[in-house]
Amino acid sequence: MRRSYTRRAARPPDRRSPTPRLRSLLVAIIVALSISGAGAPVGAGELDDYLTAGDVLPGKCLPETVLYGQVVDCRFPLSRPGELDPRFGPHVADQDVVFDDENDDQADCVVEGMELVCRGLNVYYGLGGSTVRALVSGVLSEATASFEAADWVDHGLNLTALNGGEPYVFEGGSLGAWLDTTVAAEQVFARITTRDGSDEVATVPIGRVRPNAFERVDINLTGIAPGRYRVTPCLGDLAEGCDPIPGGQVFQVGHLELLEVIPGWNRAEADRINIVFTATGFESVDDALDMAQRLLTWDGPTPLGFDGFPLEGDLSPELVALIEFGPFAIEPLASHRDRFNLWMLDDLVADARAMVHSAPPYGFGPPVPAFGLDDVSVTALHLNSIGRFGRSEAGWTSFTSPEGPSTVEREGLEFAGVYLALPRDWPIGEADTLAHEWGHALFDLRDEYVEEGRSVTHGYPNCAPDQATAEAWWGGLVGEIDPFVYQYVAALERYSVWIDPFLTDRVAIGYEVGGCYSDGSDAVRPTGDSLMNSGIPVFGSVNRRRGEEILALWSGRLVLSDISEVSVDCDPVDPGRPAAVCRATLVPMVGAPPGGLVLTLEDGTRSTCAVESGGGEEPTVMACRMLPLTGTGPWAVTIGTASGSVVVATAIAGPPPTTTTTSTTAPLPEPPTPPVPVWPLAAAGLALLALVVVTAVRRTRR
Repeated sequence: MRRSYTRRAARPPDRRSPTPRLRSLLVAIIVALSISGAGAPVGAGELDDYLTAGDVLPGKCLPETVLYGQVVDCRFPLSRPGELDPRFGPHVADQDVVFDDENDDQADCVVEGMELVCRGLNVYYGLGGSTVRALVSGVLSEATASFEAADWVDHGLNLTALNGGEPYVFEGGSLGAWLDTTVAAEQVFARITTRDGSDEVATVPIGRVRPNAFERVDINLTGIAPGRYRVTPCLGDLAEGCDPIPGGQVFQVGHLELLEVIPGWNRAEADRINIVFTATGFESVDDALDMAQRLLTWDGPTPLGFDGFPLEGDLSPELVALIEFGPFAIEPLASHRDRFNLWMLDDLVADARAMVHSAPPYGFGPPVPAFGLDDVSVTALHLNSIGRFGRSEAGWTSFTSPEGPSTVEREGLEFAGVYLALPRDWPIGEADTLAHEWGHALFDLRDEYVEEGRSVTHGYPNCAPDQATAEAWWGGLVGEIDPFVYQYVAALERYSVWIDPFLTDRVAIGYEVGGCYSDGSDAVRPTGDSLMNSGIPVFGSVNRRRGEEILALWSGRLVLSDISEVSVDCDPVDPGRPAAVCRATLVPMVGAPPGGLVLTLEDGTRSTCAVESGGGEEPTVMACRMLPLTGTGPWAVTIGTASGSVVVATAIAGPPPTTTTTSTTAPLPEPPTPPVPVWPLAAAGLALLALVVVTAVRRTRR
């Protein structure tokens, strides 16, 4: 079942979305107003319907002993069935340490059947025993669970995932990890168990280990079904009976299957950028698909009501809280939709950051996942837990250019990934944040806002270190205004949303001192405001030019390769001047080959065909030069590429035969019968009708 998520809150491996956003404050006010006006205060009886800390019974943490730096999962039985209160989160597992109250290290808890399950509690606050309680609606439970933290050095071996967290591995792949050792062994095994229990799934050989080594190992996961697991080193001569180290590294195995976000849109073989969405925190992939479609604003800006739901139809302005502009409601992305394939991984990913990537030389983290596609950027959609607020982030591209202008080449190009934090209140309101983060991940744009505590970040094209550099980078665009601002204003006017009277001035290109995180004079940016600043849905001419340069590297089209993708139509041949005038029509999303098409007769006579109209989402029509014909026809003709490959063969029909008149003696026709005059009959009829009317009138008067 598809579900529409509707509400809003905040923003979270390199560049972050802006925090000082006036728009966020507006949303908070809207949410507060909508809640305050929702009806009478909730009574005590209604609150009792939700689970409380008193409903939590003594639980258990697994593994019972875990190495320092790993994670444990704690499970608490419940005294009754119920749900957690969505208004009073977060609901978490709380360790008996002081540090986790100040950050995000408390594990989120969810209800599964008759248990409160809290997965991923971090174990790095100290060795020895630790007590865990459930924090439900701000109240700690009396019931506890516990675990023991040990030092890996005492056991001699430790496995850590290459990039930390809970890696996601496709079926049949391998798990990359670092192996720390203090011992030597001729053979070490990797013991794999289910995450939610201690059931052994497989024991895989790792090989010989040296003492005091730190080495990369790749653990073969062939035969491991999709699911969540733990892996830990196991010492012994044989797999059977080896002695496992406590704890373990958690990981997830999934299947590689991609769904279309926009049904019928994708062309896997086309020359396009492939955006792959992953989903975390949703109840189903269908829910995540619905969210991705709404965030893209594929059909234009979306008005949102005060409850966060998208509004449709002929709307009264008082019903509209916000106008949301996602990526494809903003130029230049709106007019370049055909440059993108949009996919969704058909699986829920446990760790939202498991596939978020960043490219060298400045990036770090996991590589781009092997989806079997070219030019991939992953966007991780994370629907945050109750009461949690994240901050969206993007990585660095391979063409990051902090020193100055560069010509971007397709060869070796890598995009960055995006982590998009979606609050449970107003998640669709993060559509503009998605556009902002794509500005980083696809176009390598810098943040233009000021943020206290962050050092200035310079970089082409929009964050110059000084005035002279700014003049070199965008001096030719000074005074220009991104024309999309007028479309933005028109959308606001339609729903009577307030418009900043100085908006146009603020998006005009100039030399704005400060920003790029700094509040000083050590940076120059091109506009007073833009999508990369406060999040208004206007890139600005400098950023838009960069986006258009990148998008121009892709055609968006398929290569013409199949007879079904082209049709040929020729005008009737004029018998007085035999020549063929033909057109070739390519199906939508199929591009004309380099050099165009060539029309060729059997005798070798040729005519070239060039694009006349269409393209993109419309069929491409190619007009061919007039082709002289000899003989009486029909004429066989082929349409092929300039390189010589034949695409389609057809025939041109000959002109109709010329008719001739033959002189013969024919009998003379009989003279025609003169027509009978009609007007005397009509006159008589009218006179009779008048007599009847007069007689009737006289009788009536009597």
